[in-house]
Amino acid sequence: MWGEGRESQQYIKQQEDITDSTSSNMKLLVVIALLGLSAAAAWPSYMSDEPDGELPVCVFPTHQKQHDVNYAFYKIFEPLRDNRLAGKAISFNPVGDISMYKDGGVAVRHLMDELTHGRLLEKKHWAVATNKRHLEEAIMLFEVFMQCKDWNCVASNGAYFRERVNEEEFIYAAYHAIKHSPLTQHVVLPAMYEVKPHHFTKTQVIEKAYEAKEMKLRNVYLQNNFTSTPNDIEQRVAYFREDIGVGTHHLMIHLENPFWKGENFFYAYHQLLNRYEAERISNHLPPLQELKLDEPLKEGFTPQTTYKFGPPFPIRNDDIHLHDVDMVGRIHEIVHMEDRIHDAIAHGYVENEQGRKISIENDNGINILGDIIQSSMYSP
Repeated sequence: MWGEGRESQQYIKQQEDITDSTSSNMKLLVVIALLGLSAAAAWPSYMSDEPDGELPVCVFPTHQKQHDVNYAFYKIFEPLRDNRLAGKAISFNPVGDISMYKDGGVAVRHLMDELTHGRLLEKKHWAVATNKRHLEEAIMLFEVFMQCKDWNCVASNGAYFRERVNEEEFIYAAYHAIKHSPLTQHVVLPAMYEVKPHHFTKTQVIEKAYEAKEMKLRNVYLQNNFTSTPNDIEQRVAYFREDIGVGTHHLMIHLENPFWKGENFFYAYHQLLNRYEAERISNHLPPLQELKLDEPLKEGFTPQTTYKFGPPFPIRNDDIHLHDVDMVGRIHEIVHMEDRIHDAIAHGYVENEQGRKISIENDNGINILGDIIQSSMYSP
């Protein structure tokens, strides 16, 4: 009996030790939890995309930002479908509180002045980034987004201007702003082929889709064939050239680099061309031939796509001769520039405006050549 009593006492002692240990662990967990809550209170931007520094009055979680972005681009050529954003589009005054902008409202006042005086391109009109004025208008809106201090400012301006500026310009400005703003680090952009399917899908297929919708048909199979015929040997690689994913990738690298900088330009296109060459080899096609601007282009191209509020995409016929474009460039001038670039590579240096020789046989040489070849704000 004594032995059993001692074992019982030992058992009770073990249970007390376990209880004390569990109690200590629970206290430790409570302390850690309280510290975590204190940290969250001290840094309310945790799990949000608000930039470091002075915190805004209201911090929006990433899922709310993603919701706003999705609805901003949803059926972009129609009115907003989200009640909250639609309310902002009606009631928000972009210049009502300029304290929400980092530049004191300079960018938004400029844009509002252009809008109120009717100098901006209207909605339901064709617009392209290669048009100087269209690009300027898109950049005005981009600057407004980038000057916003918090997401409420971005969402409110987005809703307001979405309903008032040209759709194509809005897409261009908003996509670039979301890609580069510190407020949208974890926001995912909708695929462009969903926002503007008419840029990626043949017009005939788009029209059939509209017909199916009007007739309330379901489970309709629409085949988006390649643009040429099987008789064209180049159609062996049409799966790559006309791939929606490749087109989207090309768009995204332009979003990442709105103004190409040297090596980035060279690297991106070098990778694309290398992959294309590999696809040609695997399909028993000859390598790409060097483009001769003063000789006819043998291969034509018919996109079979149409701008939403404009003409069809331009067609390039077979054996076409390139010609001069007023206010843009002349063929003989471009050929001369190419010759000078070849000479610079052969000699290993370029000359700046002051006539000073700059070596390109170093790590920075590819940046210099990239800036020269690609027309951008960095081009000499």
